[in-house]
Amino acid sequence: MGAIIRFIATYMGMALRFFYDLTLNYGVAIILFTIFIKLVLIPLTYKQQKSLKESQELQPILTEIQKKYKDEPEKQQQELMKVYQERKINPMGGCLLMLIQFPIIISMFYAVAQPITYMFPEELQKSEVTSAIEKYVGDNGRQNTYKEVFYISNEREDLLNTKFLGLDLAQVPNSDKGNIILWIIPILSALTTYLTSKISISQTKQNAGKNEESSEQAVKMQKNMSFFLPLMTGYIAFIVPLGMGLYWMVNNVTTLLVQIGIMKIMNKPVEKV
Repeated sequence: MGAIIRFIATYMGMALRFFYDLTLNYGVAIILFTIFIKLVLIPLTYKQQKSLKESQELQPILTEIQKKYKDEPEKQQQELMKVYQERKINPMGGCLLMLIQFPIIISMFYAVAQPITYMFPEELQKSEVTSAIEKYVGDNGRQNTYKEVFYISNEREDLLNTKFLGLDLAQVPNSDKGNIILWIIPILSALTTYLTSKISISQTKQNAGKNEESSEQAVKMQKNMSFFLPLMTGYIAFIVPLGMGLYWMVNNVTTLLVQIGIMKIMNKPVEKV
């Protein structure tokens, strides 16, 4: 898994380098990169939302089958799969996008945390650079995850200007807890995660239509996650470089816009000829 993540991170770094060379602004490069990835994933996002909606519409039938064959698990599974096949619905379709996005997020973390390795690998061929990077270790002498970030921020602004709207995207908020300005991106990351969750809950209710009972469990689960995920997102954004928090925040905003657009398309009444 680690090799796969590093492989993807290599291309993440190349893409970030492309957008940075294009704009000469690290923050804008992260924003453009995030939007680009989200646009590429729109077909999968649409497929996921459509699959979820179709599955919710089938819920009353599925519930009836589960009740009818509650003492025959094998027969129950056969009948459930039969319904999915007849309707041409993949029960795992809603998980596909999630499985794809997870390695992207992890790979993006590597690209942001190790910009020399993934954005400017040619710099590692210089002994003076590698020795300078190695100076940035933890107080206990252990390897510092963000040593490349700190090296660039402190010594190599000529290589990558990490300043963006008055913030240094190379800074880690929890390394300077007294600087409240650094809390802006973690807070916005948590807030946009919460808004994304609210849109998902609204979508679940809308897709269920009159079958409110069938969506009650899904909505309850999403409501619980709508409190847990923002807290988790805010915490992670607080302990990683601000560049990663910016990526997460922009990803949430673009996800909101894409979800709203897809919802309007899927719920648009079909005009009768």
